[in-house]
Amino acid sequence: LVGTLYHLLSASNLVALTDGSVSMPVAILIVGAVLWPHCLLKTLGEVAPLSYLNMAVNVSLLVVTLSAAARHPSAPPPPKHEIVGSHLFKFGTAFASFGFAYGVHPVLPSILASMRRPQHYVRMVGASFLSTLLFYVPIMVVCYDVYGDRVLSPVYRTPELQHDASVRVIIGLISAHLLFAYLVVMNPPARALEGALRVVSRRRPLLWRMVVRS
Repeated sequence: LVGTLYHLLSASNLVALTDGSVSMPVAILIVGAVLWPHCLLKTLGEVAPLSYLNMAVNVSLLVVTLSAAARHPSAPPPPKHEIVGSHLFKFGTAFASFGFAYGVHPVLPSILASMRRPQHYVRMVGASFLSTLLFYVPIMVVCYDVYGDRVLSPVYRTPELQHDASVRVIIGLISAHLLFAYLVVMNPPARALEGALRVVSRRRPLLWRMVVRS
């Protein structure tokens, strides 16, 4: 499910980047073609270097988004702020968004199995969850402080930001994050399916792996 959502969101971002000149079905096919080489990455260890690229992408996304909010303050009248929201449906949406941020938990057993020092697993998980909060919370707090009840989701759709040149950069960075994360999320279930089908023991296992993952 998480991989499917990443694929669809990447395609949606591609439509936004092209101002609608690329339709959603075509964008889905393009994203699929871009992701197809992941068939060649056998183990989670081969995918791991992409996590470092994804970390750089997230840092860049954080900096670009916060700088855009700083350059474009809210238009008058001053926005309204609520300490405790009264809209239950919005609470559900927010909760789902944070749940989606931690949607890669199925990967954790495979990470544990591939760790050189499994005794550091708890420390690694804690650091990963804390890093995720450090990426989400500053954007959430700063943008809500600046735009209040007029902030939209995703934040780049907020009227004050829509015409800023950095919006395309933000969408591009989000797309890169989704693509890199897709490769990490889909590797463990793909390997599990290959194990059930005994791909490694077959003739030409690379060809079988490419067929299964396609």
